[in-house]
Amino acid sequence: MFFSLLFASPMAVITLLLQLFAVTMFIPYRVERPARHVPLVTYGLIAANTVIFLLTILTANINLPVDRVEGKREVETLLRGDRARLRADTRELLDIMRRRGAPVPEGATDAQLDEFLSSASGKQREQLAAGIAARRAQSSAGLRRLWQIQHIGDTFLLDPHAPPQNPSAHRAAAPSLPGMPRSMNGPPGELHLRANMLYLWVFGRATEETLGSKLYAGAYVLCGIAAVLLFHLTTMQFARDQAWMPYLGASGAIAGVQGFFALRFYRTPVSIFYIQPISLAIVFVIAAIAGVIGALTLGLIGAALGFFGVWAAFVVYMRKAAFGTFKVASAWAIGVWLVVFNVVPAINEAIGGEQNGVALWAHIGGFGFGMVYALLIGSKEEGAKEYLLEDAQKAYDSSDMETAITRAENLLQRQPENAGAYEVMAKAHDYRGDVDSALDNYELAIQKHLQSGERDAAAAAYLHALARNSAFIMPPAVQFQLASQMARNGDYQNAAENLTKIPFTFPDAPEGELSLLRGAQIYIEHLQQPDMAVQLLQTLVQRHPQTQWMAQVQAALQAAQAQKDAPPPEPLAPVPRPPMQKI
Repeated sequence: MFFSLLFASPMAVITLLLQLFAVTMFIPYRVERPARHVPLVTYGLIAANTVIFLLTILTANINLPVDRVEGKREVETLLRGDRARLRADTRELLDIMRRRGAPVPEGATDAQLDEFLSSASGKQREQLAAGIAARRAQSSAGLRRLWQIQHIGDTFLLDPHAPPQNPSAHRAAAPSLPGMPRSMNGPPGELHLRANMLYLWVFGRATEETLGSKLYAGAYVLCGIAAVLLFHLTTMQFARDQAWMPYLGASGAIAGVQGFFALRFYRTPVSIFYIQPISLAIVFVIAAIAGVIGALTLGLIGAALGFFGVWAAFVVYMRKAAFGTFKVASAWAIGVWLVVFNVVPAINEAIGGEQNGVALWAHIGGFGFGMVYALLIGSKEEGAKEYLLEDAQKAYDSSDMETAITRAENLLQRQPENAGAYEVMAKAHDYRGDVDSALDNYELAIQKHLQSGERDAAAAAYLHALARNSAFIMPPAVQFQLASQMARNGDYQNAAENLTKIPFTFPDAPEGELSLLRGAQIYIEHLQQPDMAVQLLQTLVQRHPQTQWMAQVQAALQAAQAQKDAPPPEPLAPVPRPPMQKI
């Protein structure tokens, strides 16, 4: 880039800077997809990538003093080498600059080139040597030389150290198994790392939640391999001169996570923060002018009022013109990222455009594999069913019961075991006063929830039905599971009441014996109602005189009696107030 700016016209430089400055940045920061479990794999990947990156930064700065000295030596070696080859390289670099619009004269003679090389300043010689080294970087030694020349003037680096990456990074010209799953960009910078870790944090958690940790980790690796394969093929086809460049990182795998997310959660809203730097720059200029005017009229106070007054007015009335947030479906958000920042630049590179140093085709390969993987395991269909349930729930929330029932029935045609659909139908029928249909669907919803291991959801559905229909009760075994789950959730009152329903509603049920004991224990241990506990224990002994739980019954009776005999707690003595102090 420095070498291109050396030969570019001032207008070209200004245009480039304005284009960069005017770009609106879009930063996804949240998806409306709460995770029920801690995404350990996602957090582990973020930590591992960050630690590896920081280690390469540390290595770069440790080696920097030596690299700077060797870089200066390499500059002189290159510019004093084979004169014919040096002229050819310089002429080709000038041609590249000319094609990019720089005002470089065409058809320079050997004498003119020699004069340019001899009269170039130290900075120009370093930039020229960097350009030549980039063209000759066809080996590990060539890459090391390029790195050293590029960092001659640096005192501190935030870029990874390139030479140590070479053994493990992927190089299209010399592919190896250790380098296969590594492809991000070459070399990865701090900003690129932040973007990748942000994407992994935003989209990886929900992906891990739906796939499970093991499948998610495996898919992550497979996406990385697919990314490298496509990157390798496109590099060898369209950019053989870049085939020795090492690429190391995780962008391809992270793009695969985004591809999976875009297909599985295509309607899930993504919250995006946007900022338009040029708008902020304009406000800054206006605020500065206002500050100068204020300073000329009212001095320092006027300068502060003018400058900060403009900013205050902007933040209150016009901040959305420069920054803010909005939500958009993930398919659109991720699709724009794919097309604008990857597909279009990658095609431009393939037809002979400038290489930007990022493994764009690795992003595309990983993204494509992530989508294919989602299709193969049925995640798209799973997402469609989920959104049908969401639509049915929204219709219920808006009191459109007919639509809620229709959508729930449509979902059940595609997924007969969907507990949520039965629950929406139950609530909708309940709302319409169709008690029999409501209770039938509540029972089905609870059973389906339990079959899929969703005990919390089953207990919640039962309590909702019970609030509307106080006589509702499930079969003894199911009722016992629901009450036990309520106790695990700390809802002891409902747990005890629903346990004691079993022996009195189903006197011959085998669950009745244990329900009486467990209910009595809850009344003693958590509700401090020993009288109720004693009644339940006496009923247990009367009905089951040979109960196998007799030892527990005796212990519970003793605990209840001790609780009844315990003196009530003494009231707290009032705390004396300190005497009033006269002022």
